[in-house]
Amino acid sequence: MTLRRRVNIGLRVFLIITILTIIVIGFLTLDKRTWTALKKFNFGFLLLCFALWSLYIYMDGLRVQILSCALGKRVSIRTALSVITSGLFLAAVTPFQTGGLPVQLYILKKENITIGKGSVILLFRGILELLMFIFVVPLIFFYYRGLMTSDITQALMRYLFIIYGIVILLLTLLVFNPRTLKKALYRINFFLKRRKIIKTKRLLRLFRKLFLEVEDFRKSLRLYFSKQKFMLFLAFVVTVISYIALFLIVPVMLLGLGDKPPILEIIYLQLILKFLLFLVPTPGASGVSEAAFVSLFKRVSPVHLLGVVVVLWRLFTFYIGAAIGGFVIIRMLQRGEEDEIEKEGKM
Repeated sequence: MTLRRRVNIGLRVFLIITILTIIVIGFLTLDKRTWTALKKFNFGFLLLCFALWSLYIYMDGLRVQILSCALGKRVSIRTALSVITSGLFLAAVTPFQTGGLPVQLYILKKENITIGKGSVILLFRGILELLMFIFVVPLIFFYYRGLMTSDITQALMRYLFIIYGIVILLLTLLVFNPRTLKKALYRINFFLKRRKIIKTKRLLRLFRKLFLEVEDFRKSLRLYFSKQKFMLFLAFVVTVISYIALFLIVPVMLLGLGDKPPILEIIYLQLILKFLLFLVPTPGASGVSEAAFVSLFKRVSPVHLLGVVVVLWRLFTFYIGAAIGGFVIIRMLQRGEEDEIEKEGKM
């Protein structure tokens, strides 16, 4: 299936799930008090939300710049933002939010960054977020154990432990013992050859290319940890700043709607939510993210405001960036770059 067709199908699924979810949440939360609050809404706070989102997305782009500079490959802020927003758009139209990787690697490759180095940049973009969660989330869970009692959050926690475990195992093998992974892949190839399932010569060539990139990946990792510790620290600081800006958006929304939100607790809740929504199966985590938001935030927000806040929260944390990424992808498809992107995906 071509990239264009996958995008079209995924976008329809995403829109259907999102619209149905918003309708259900609106039916359960909206009442006369909601319309009264909307009439009094201060649109200056909406502009402040947009400013916070702009700071968040710029800092995220700066993080990609810093990580690429650490490998001796400088990219422009425009390219970095294209990497981020294209990833958001394709996360919205693919299961498990993983469809953006081939396009992101392709954009970086156009800047003379190999697939191995590009993979390290994108991996460390995620690792820096994970480090922030590792430091903060255990404290939040200790003080807010009651938040984990709902069926939605408990189901997400069980799912995440499995996903994180698999990802950590594969990364450990890739970095510390790639021979084991290599043997496993060649055994799969031997099995496929005996069963005559696919043409194994092409698969062998793919494996050879893959392990060349894996070696480049490992060299880049060693460079980060041996000579670029300061750059990693700087990227971590930028990550923290970007997420502070992002997590302040919800309190600002509630202030604009006339509420007096507990700002620190709302930041904690968003950290938990970000952690819980990692690799959710639905495109763009649609449906699940809105339901989880309502489940967690009903303790700090009036119920009649939750429907409005959910829509605005998704607008600033996902929809705007995904829309910009959609324009990036459309331009690529118009330039006929689909085949090259598909090749990156097969790597």
